[in-house]
Amino acid sequence: MSYKPTRVSAAIIILIIWAGIYLPGLGGREVQGNEPKRMLPALTMVETGNWLTPELAGEKYYKKPPLINWMIATSFIVTGERNEFSARLPTTLLVLCFALCLVLMPSGWLTLDGRIISAVIFLTTIGIVDKGRLIEIDGAYASMTGMAVLTWLNLRSLNSSKWLLWTIPGFILGLGLLLKGPIILIFFYCVVFFVLKNEKKLSELRKAPHFTGILVMALVFSTWAISAFLANQGETAAKTAAVSVEEPKMSREWLSDVTDIIYGMDKFRPASWVGNIFQAMTYFLPWLLFIPFFRREKWIADIPETQRLMIKSLFWALVAGFIITSLPPGTKARYYVPLIPVAVIMTGFMLSNLPENNMAHRIWRNILLGLSILSALALAAGILLINMRYIAYLYGYFNMKPPSPLEYINYLPTFLVTVLTVSFLLFIFYNYKRGALLDSLKLALATGALVVVIMLQAFCFILPVARQYDMKRPVGTAINKCVPPGEPLYLFDFGVMNYEPFIFYIRQPVRYVFGDDNLTADVKHVLFEMESYGRRKTDYMIAARGPVPILEFRFKKKGYLIIKFEKPPPSFPKPEKPGRPAPLTGNTNAPTDSGSR
Repeated sequence: MSYKPTRVSAAIIILIIWAGIYLPGLGGREVQGNEPKRMLPALTMVETGNWLTPELAGEKYYKKPPLINWMIATSFIVTGERNEFSARLPTTLLVLCFALCLVLMPSGWLTLDGRIISAVIFLTTIGIVDKGRLIEIDGAYASMTGMAVLTWLNLRSLNSSKWLLWTIPGFILGLGLLLKGPIILIFFYCVVFFVLKNEKKLSELRKAPHFTGILVMALVFSTWAISAFLANQGETAAKTAAVSVEEPKMSREWLSDVTDIIYGMDKFRPASWVGNIFQAMTYFLPWLLFIPFFRREKWIADIPETQRLMIKSLFWALVAGFIITSLPPGTKARYYVPLIPVAVIMTGFMLSNLPENNMAHRIWRNILLGLSILSALALAAGILLINMRYIAYLYGYFNMKPPSPLEYINYLPTFLVTVLTVSFLLFIFYNYKRGALLDSLKLALATGALVVVIMLQAFCFILPVARQYDMKRPVGTAINKCVPPGEPLYLFDFGVMNYEPFIFYIRQPVRYVFGDDNLTADVKHVLFEMESYGRRKTDYMIAARGPVPILEFRFKKKGYLIIKFEKPPPSFPKPEKPGRPAPLTGNTNAPTDSGSR
């Protein structure tokens, strides 16, 4: 008897698959890539209460709009923790939101089976698994793009009000602008253009409902942008020397960010450009392998004409979006991630329309069996190397010495993963022998279960090895041992250009100071770059305070030093440097040093 899921049961299944893929080890890896640029402004928002303008390392940070920082700061407050798990949780929740929208939102053209398959595809695509477990913007941006596109397609297929058709996606697009700026419009309007073109209804773009949607989008974004501009204008007005410089800084940095994408930050390198395009294609795996077959007539012969036009529109929207994203010399592989939802919707629809026991199904089932056997072998290797500690012999053979020892491994998770892996292998083998698992829905759900097994194995066996090579956490731990709890640590002359990711691991409170004049009496513990301190250590205002080095360390290629000031700042004036005349005060007849003239 075939199982027919309901929307509620489908949502529960998707929730379980999401939890199995995206939650295990979510906070296990130390901060990666650009994550500190999202986390540190959020920490500052929580500490200062200023949520309008993000700050990175003590300076205003206008490179990206603040929605990602707002989400992280909210997560810190709601969870009561300021760690990697809390910071990354908003991205994973947005991934879940799009997957649930797929199965719960009514649709006039996607069947429930097609929506479930699309949701599983989205959750198991390499690009989403990679970016959706980090608090970089791309995973959240892809989910937001997907929700805007899906809402527009579903409302259109249900013949909903034209006003709703444009205003609801317009609101989502406004949030997308607050997340990363206007790039989301390219992906959204690629879909809109080809759908309307194939329906011969491009004139809808000139009508009032569409312009109302644009107005809603602009209002969502401008609510923050105008408030931030006015707040910064008032701030700079108080600093008379900076008025003419600060006001246009926000727009300058946004423009700089766009030109970096178009022209590239460095010299154009064709090999790098081509490499980024190929890397982007891997983000669509494994489901990208199905897309070329969708152009075959026999796969789409039985699909109604209206739905065939929809698939044709999505296909060309995907192609156009890929080409547009590939054109700028400064393109990066992550810029293609928002195209994944378009591919997901198209692939889910096509797979749901395949007849049972299709050749594609048989190949898919054979691949599942092979990967299940490989996962069982990976489990055995993981237990041998990690739980039984034979990895030490491997390190010795290759003359490798990890910076940190292997942590204690809890055997309960390993036992549970072993049971799950063996059970899944038996399930696949049993159904293979009896000739089952020959429709797209069951194969998609089995694929989702396999990815859950793989991710749990990675949590048990790969994550402990990766933690041996942590570079940023150990620095934060060493700093926290040197600075008493509750005592502020002042970071000297860091700022946006000189920030380091290990700052996230320094225990609060953390303050930022720029220039010697800001080393006031309340500043006792200061983190300097070694080179910067070497230039200043003989300065009177520093030397007179009895500086004591309490920690030296290196991070990447730079040296750093924590100084503790034992004395308060001197209360008498700083002496003049040799070679300059002393100021005439008091007795004007006092003798002066003739050699100084």
